[in-house]
Amino acid sequence: MSPVPTPDEVFDVFVTLGPPGTPFTTPEVAEEFDCTDRTIYNRLETLVEGDRIQTKKVGAKGRVWWQPVESEQSGSVGLNGDIEQLRSLPVFDSNLIGVIVWGEDITITDANDAFLEMAGLDYQEALGTSWRDLTPEAFYSTSERHLQEVEETGSGVPYEKQYYHADGSRWWGLFESRRLNESEKVEFVVDITERKQRERLLKAQKELLELIATDAPLETCLSALCAAVPRLGTGVRASIMLADDERDSFQRPIAPDLQPSWGDGLEDAPINDLMIGTCGEAVFRGDGITCEDVTTDDRWSEEWRELCVANDVLAGRSEPIRNASGEPLGSFMLCFDEPRGPTEWERQVTDFGTYIAGIAVEREHSRRALLEVNNALERLNEATRELIDADTETIADRVAPLAREVLDVECAALWRYDDRNGELEEHAVDTAGTVDVDTVEVTTEVSDAVWQTFVGTSGVHVEPDLDGQDDGSSPLGSFVTVPLGRHGVLWFGSPGADSFDDRMGDLAKATAASVETAWNRAEGEQRLAERNEELKRLDRLNALIRGVHQQLVDADSREVIERAVVDQFADSDLYEFAWVGTREPGTDTIIPRAWAGVDDGYLETLSIRTNGTTPDEDPMAAAIRTGDLQVVGDVAIDPRAASWREPTLERGVRSCIAVPLRYNGTAYGVLAVYTARLQPDERDNPVLAELGETIAHAIDAVETKRTLLTDSVTELTLEIYEGDTVLVKLAQEIDSEITFDGLVPLNGGAARLFFTAHDVTAKQVRDVAHCLPGVAAVTLLREAETESEFKLKATEPTVASHVVKNGGIVRSLTVTGQAITVVVDQPANATVREFVETIQAEYPSADLVARHSRDRSIKTPEDLRVVLSERLTARQREILEMAYRSGYFESPRIRTGRDLSEALDVTQSTFSHHLREGERRLCELVFDRL
Repeated sequence: MSPVPTPDEVFDVFVTLGPPGTPFTTPEVAEEFDCTDRTIYNRLETLVEGDRIQTKKVGAKGRVWWQPVESEQSGSVGLNGDIEQLRSLPVFDSNLIGVIVWGEDITITDANDAFLEMAGLDYQEALGTSWRDLTPEAFYSTSERHLQEVEETGSGVPYEKQYYHADGSRWWGLFESRRLNESEKVEFVVDITERKQRERLLKAQKELLELIATDAPLETCLSALCAAVPRLGTGVRASIMLADDERDSFQRPIAPDLQPSWGDGLEDAPINDLMIGTCGEAVFRGDGITCEDVTTDDRWSEEWRELCVANDVLAGRSEPIRNASGEPLGSFMLCFDEPRGPTEWERQVTDFGTYIAGIAVEREHSRRALLEVNNALERLNEATRELIDADTETIADRVAPLAREVLDVECAALWRYDDRNGELEEHAVDTAGTVDVDTVEVTTEVSDAVWQTFVGTSGVHVEPDLDGQDDGSSPLGSFVTVPLGRHGVLWFGSPGADSFDDRMGDLAKATAASVETAWNRAEGEQRLAERNEELKRLDRLNALIRGVHQQLVDADSREVIERAVVDQFADSDLYEFAWVGTREPGTDTIIPRAWAGVDDGYLETLSIRTNGTTPDEDPMAAAIRTGDLQVVGDVAIDPRAASWREPTLERGVRSCIAVPLRYNGTAYGVLAVYTARLQPDERDNPVLAELGETIAHAIDAVETKRTLLTDSVTELTLEIYEGDTVLVKLAQEIDSEITFDGLVPLNGGAARLFFTAHDVTAKQVRDVAHCLPGVAAVTLLREAETESEFKLKATEPTVASHVVKNGGIVRSLTVTGQAITVVVDQPANATVREFVETIQAEYPSADLVARHSRDRSIKTPEDLRVVLSERLTARQREILEMAYRSGYFESPRIRTGRDLSEALDVTQSTFSHHLREGERRLCELVFDRL
């Protein structure tokens, strides 16, 4: 390889290749040297930097170089006016640089092959051709001024010219112009058509993108695109068709004011029908299609070909307009008015059109989608505002139509979860006016998807292409399910397949979140309101209970207690009225004793029998008989209220509660309370039952006090032939008589018994007692020669405990192996029959053998013992009697206070307190009566 040439060596080539002003390409200069074009290119740039030569870019990548003409040289380019010398220059044979010789009338007198190819002329056609015939009128005056400048100065400033080519408008760039002789000028040009086209394409693209960015209507943007195509140098027309929303057919062409207008033939027939055919189906699919001759292309329907010919569309090229995902959105078409195929440039214009149209359509879809989202969010806000103050049931009833309106779908349903039975059931369905709700079939696939959504972890469960019923009864093609937390599931359905995209899924989630939030709030407020109402109810109930208790504390007779109780209930906001009644043994009926809040005329209508145990037994009688609280939830339909239904309903009452008044097994009657609401709160029942026991205890206390203060009592002597009581069994085993000395009741029916065993050793008694069922412990209190005193803890009720529980006072009780003889004191006004029947209910063999009335003056030790047991509490008597019988008062003491407190399982201070209190009351009884 030769050494790399110097810049001077490269400059000398210009002298040998041609005169100053003659342009040469880089390859033409490089042919003179044995080196690469790049090396020569670098040397040429060095010469340009030294102002020794000049250069100009031609075409997209080319460049020419020339030696400048000296300023004093004018009138020629160093050719001496010789055309033959011009033809001998290498530039005349260049395939890139066109050479044109113009005569005085601006006609072509000579040209090289490069220019002829640029102009689309042969040599003979070119000779004599006027510049006016080659260039548009707008450029002709510019050309005249340029040639005039060459005439006057010998050269002209380079500029660009547009000219007509056989295939359309073309451009060349003039980079050198010189006077050849007195009558001719020579110009050196290059083809810049491709560059000018691309400049126009870029300019059109910029303008159209700016138009799209202004949020102009889609029709305006696509019309501007169609209008821009002819100006890009194609000489053809453009038309656009867009797919409809279902994307299985096309709308009418865009821009009817442009050619082709497609006006004729479209009034009555849809484009889909006209384009039926192989080619039309390909367009629907989004395939590119070239049709070089419409009249002979049988891929189109005959009607469509006739329509094209009528609008001077004889050929064309169609390309699909696609979105970012590649889905076809429509078709961009170049329409030719002669049968031919598209040029390469027209293919590029088609690509440009589909690109711009795709952006415009995608922007429109995005705008519409955004508008739909905004509208949906506004609808969601409106729905949220409607639900924000609604209660749970209103939300459950309204959520389906509201949710359907938010998503703007055909069907919506709420599946609600019932936490009482663990079932998820369809609660409400709402459909658009175009869908019959009766045709919406709940298939197994739907119900399974709803359940999986409720129990699963996925936020949204989408099932596209849902198979409907074979008979076509279900209009659904796809659906979406969204969980509502513990409340259930929202379900949306649509006839179209794939109707629920990600945007719809997100909107469904947002709707469900708003509904769930409103529902949670409503439930929270409901629970709060219920708690507040419950607190108010409890306050009223507690106020009632406190009022009753206060009245019970101050009452000194049964009549006062009963009156105070009914007054308290009648004054309460919880109840309308109340009355207290007792059973009358002689008539087997319940008679009212006290009432409040109701007229006595109502009570006169009552006729309540107590001798029935049928399912329709009156609740008042059942309460007295069983000792259980009875509730009539609805007076209007409960058969137990049949005898007093009408007068009760007339007084605005709907429910009733019968509260038994029973204490220690003694029935003191019934408290009947009435309310204006259905189904009284069952949480009050235990409180009312306990209150009934408290009232009965108060009645028992005043009755006992009355018994203690009265001067006469009824003395009853009963004989009981039972062999299963503790004392009877003990008497049978030791074969000795037992005398009852006292009783201290304990919880659960247990009791501590004090008794004396006669003519038997203490050891024998203890040994036998320890082996008897129902005996928890036995303690020797005192042992004498012929008798021994004991304390026994019985775990089951005894005759004495039943007597005490039913209001009697044991005066004496003697037990042998065959029978029990018990003498009982009762108040003179007590019902003997009722008392005896109560004892006989426990001991059927009980027989009343004697009945006497006597004064209650203390005349015998038994009288004193009875009165003393009435003055002392159970614990005081137990401690006092145990101390006495254990030798505590002996000197020296047989058993100390510590021994007795340990035996009683109490502290020594407690033992001492009860002992002193018992001693004080004993002294009061003795000394106050002296």
